[in-house]
Amino acid sequence: MKVLFVMESSVPIENAGCPIRNRYVMEYFESKGVEIAGLTSPFMPILPKEIIEGSEIINGIRYYRSQYLNTIDGVSIMTLRWIKRYFMFNKYCELLEKICKQEKPDLMHAISSYVNGNAANKVGKKLGIPRVYEIRSIAASAAAVVDGKSHDSFKYQTVWKLDKKAMLEADRLAPLSTVLQAELINRGIPADKMDVVHNVVDSDRFVPQEKSSEI
Repeated sequence: MKVLFVMESSVPIENAGCPIRNRYVMEYFESKGVEIAGLTSPFMPILPKEIIEGSEIINGIRYYRSQYLNTIDGVSIMTLRWIKRYFMFNKYCELLEKICKQEKPDLMHAISSYVNGNAANKVGKKLGIPRVYEIRSIAASAAAVVDGKSHDSFKYQTVWKLDKKAMLEADRLAPLSTVLQAELINRGIPADKMDVVHNVVDSDRFVPQEKSSEI
């Protein structure tokens, strides 16, 4: 079986929760004999000396990159940002379709936010590939907080509608917690298509130490 992960960011970035969780989930499946490949979105930060087009192999897993598609960084006019975002999304889908035809995955595992979920659904439906959408937050809340917007704002409502579309069109959903699952049910997402996948700790790598009096 082969699974293609479609995500925001990945290793070598390890200074935030999402790329760390991505790494360990992907490497765990790989250790169980599942073939794994990944595609990072145009929103992954470009690191010095990092490949930004094509692919690279890290810890035995091939990661395809798409940062070169990002045309909205530095664009401050909101209308222009949305227009550029639309064309960027279509290019992202074209790249994802190309990778799917090359890798031939049995499943796509998209990880929030909605750009990845909707891209996976668009390409997956076209090519007949089932999709899991892993939801780690309410993307609309994060998007609104950045600009100090309320839940009634255009930005919040637009992002929520796009995220909800990704949820409803996926085959299965994997929210991060029971609290998030309950909130999604309250917002009209069917409970019977969700399976909670909590954050966990690898106890072979992270072992409790003696309490430090110095700390």
